[in-house]
Amino acid sequence: MDDRILALDIGGANIKSACNDGWTCSDAFAVWQNREGLSEALLHVIEKSEQGKKKINTILVTMTAELCDCYESKEQGVNHVLDCLTKAADDREIWVYLTGGMFVRVDQAKQRYLLAGASNWDALGRCAGQIYHQGRVLVMDMGSTTTDLILLKEGKVLTQGRNDLERLKYGELVYVGCRRTALMALGGQVEIESPDQKQQIVFNVMAEHFADMDDVLILLGIKKPSADDFTSADGRARDVQGAWGRVVRMIGGDRQMVDLKMAKKIALGFLELLGQRLMDNLEKILDLKNSKPVDEIVLSGEGSTLLGDLLAEVFAGIKISKIADRIGNPATISSCGVSLITLFEMEQSNDKT
Repeated sequence: MDDRILALDIGGANIKSACNDGWTCSDAFAVWQNREGLSEALLHVIEKSEQGKKKINTILVTMTAELCDCYESKEQGVNHVLDCLTKAADDREIWVYLTGGMFVRVDQAKQRYLLAGASNWDALGRCAGQIYHQGRVLVMDMGSTTTDLILLKEGKVLTQGRNDLERLKYGELVYVGCRRTALMALGGQVEIESPDQKQQIVFNVMAEHFADMDDVLILLGIKKPSADDFTSADGRARDVQGAWGRVVRMIGGDRQMVDLKMAKKIALGFLELLGQRLMDNLEKILDLKNSKPVDEIVLSGEGSTLLGDLLAEVFAGIKISKIADRIGNPATISSCGVSLITLFEMEQSNDKT
């Protein structure tokens, strides 16, 4: 392997990266809090990818950071992200992926900023189409914040929307993820089973960012707690005690008022709301009255295991698999990065022939 390629998916909260030698990483960086520090953060990722290895020759990039409210427009956001990357990349070659399947230079990407912004889903869909090229396949990619629903037919991407605005309209982009989704965004009420299991109890939910999906998954034992992670809504540790307090605060309680057993039921209620949000959007793109609306569902991203659990019962008669099983475990961390490298190497190979 002569040239080392680094693929970057620059989000508003995380920078996910992958190399063509199998190296992957995900770095937390809140662009909306420190956009002027983005160049330094990108340089850190580049340098980390080169530790003990050859220098990176080529950088591929997609982004969703342009959506951050520190930018007045997507054009401003795309331009700033690309300027920061250009500074960090130094003499390394940069190729920007555009929705529609093209890699272009930075100057061209700035001119076509609406196609340069939020193009990561398209890269994943087109890469998946090279693997799953028979029948109707639904690719579901869940990250920390959002879930992409990408329908394929005979390997071709069938989405109606091309940007965030359109994809939200058509139900192809769902603003729920496996970590950062604020519980208040899932609905105004949460329903749980009563302690005697004889009835359902409905609580109104406080419209405050007291807790997020990370807390739900920690409480339910789906995610490991972390005593060193203080990025929670209240700044306290992401451990069971902290998650317990944050989740019950959503219904006006605290750990003295609501025991752990009941807190777990409340967490389960919020998880069911997330599942329902996904189903509401799946109904927009699939005929769920059909016993087999698609031939296969392919899961991707850090929330792929959670998606599998949520979908198993509803789609019991449909094959559900993970794209990481086909393109390697690095796709679990950066499915977009692995997809970018795959598409770029295919393009380079086609150019040579």
